[in-house]
Formats: sequence, C-alpha cells, structure tokens
Amino acid sequence: MIRTHHFAPGGPGHLHQAFRARTRRYSPHAISRAALSRERVRHLMHEMGLAAEVYRIAREAADSRGGGSLESVTIVVGDLAAVEPDLIDFAWQAMVAGTGDSEARLVVEWSPARQLCAECGEIAERAAGSWLRLCPRCSGPLAVRGGDELDVRRVSFSERPVALEG
Repeated sequence: MIRTHHFAPGGPGHLHQAFRARTRRYSPHAISRAALSRERVRHLMHEMGLAAEVYRIAREAADSRGGGSLESVTIVVGDLAAVEPDLIDFAWQAMVAGTGDSEARLVVEWSPARQLCAECGEIAERAAGSWLRLCPRCSGPLAVRGGDELDVRRVSFSERPVALEG
C-alpha cells in the first residue's frame, strides 16, 4: 500500500531566502541556445536555478520524513517574482528527468499583486503585466501590495515500500 504524505516546508519567503543563499548557475543542456532568443535564455537560466532550489527543498522535505518519490510540489509565485510560467514548468521537467522523481508534477499557484489607492481602494483596471503609478479615478499615488511571493507551499510524496526480509 502506498500512502501519500503532504508537507508544507518553511514559511513566507522560504524559497526566496533559500535561493538567494545559494547562487549557483545551471545550464539548460536540454535545449539549443540557438533556438531561443538571448532574453529567453537568460530567463530560462533564472528558472533553472529556481527549479533546482525547489527540487532541493522538496527532496530534503521528503527525505527528512522517510518519504519515497515526489508526487507533486506546489509553489506560490507572485506577479512580481519575475517567473515565467512556461519556463518554470520546462525547468522543473528538466530538473526531475532521469531521477526517481521524474513523474513529479510542479503545481504553480499564482498570487496577484494588487494596486491600492488611499482614496479609492483597490484599482483593478490595468492591463496584465502593466502597472499604473497614478489612480485613474482620482490621480492619487498608488501602492502595490502582495505579488512578491515565491514559496514552496506543499510537497506530496509516496511512502517508501518496506523491503520484505526473507
């Protein structure tokens, strides 16, 4: 019988802190640099480092609890975290390929940033990826709240099968 365990490592900012503490560069061997623009390669390098750190955190969490292979890892990514959805998924797949965790899924929960006006409250009327400096209603300055999350929220792994002695 295989049981699944869930574990939520760290707290808010856990991945940011861990990633900043480990400044390694990873090369995307599985993709031709000629096939990507220089900008996409730079973003992929960033996502490869993030995927490596997420994998390290998840593997460490599972191993410390006697777990087996990873089933899924859920991360929370804010609008302002500079993470591209397709690239983090590609980087995750490259990171777990050829390991005992090759079937593990990366689940990304997006956390929006909100723009707030002291007079008008939350301002929703903006194009995706754009930021306003002044309130379109009253011309007051806007503040940005949230959206900077980059955390490992949940790690799901299977229990290691017990070897029978005989």
